Amino acid sequence: MTKVVLLLMAAVTFLQGCVSGVAERDGTSVDITPIHHTLKVSSQPEMSEKVENFVSTHWQAIAHNGMTISYAGDKRQASKLQDALIRQGIAADGIHLENEALGRFTMMLEVVEYRTKVEFCQYPRIGDFGAEPYGCFVQNARWQSMTHPHRNLPNAEAQR
Repeated sequence: MTKVVLLLMAAVTFLQGCVSGVAERDGTSVDITPIHHTLKVSSQPEMSEKVENFVSTHWQAIAHNGMTISYAGDKRQASKLQDALIRQGIAADGIHLENEALGRFTMMLEVVEYRTKVEFCQYPRIGDFGAEPYGCFVQNARWQSMTHPHRNLPNAEAQR
């Protein structure tokens, strides 16, 4: 009986020496920063030109993330802009109209764009097996290629 116990203890001791010392796989560090682009307009003559410039400048962000159009009082201008954006290909559920007090302004356009910043990956060196984060380049490329990275975060606020 003691021989069996000693044999088992010896086997466990020898097998323990075969365990790999590679560190566990860590995820990459990701910073997602919301960038708010806002335009407030008040007078009718300059409104059309400024709105067109704003929309053309931020077209990619509007197409991906939508836009909020806030208006004070009369809804007609905001509805016209909403219809024009829908005709140009923006999804109807991506354009939100809100009636709110804007002070001296009559309309405000807001677009939120999300920028992804990932950690810098060090190149692996010979002899440093397991020292660098495994899959760092792949994970960084995955996060940078996402269209809506903010939707993949835990505890993310309700998205549009």
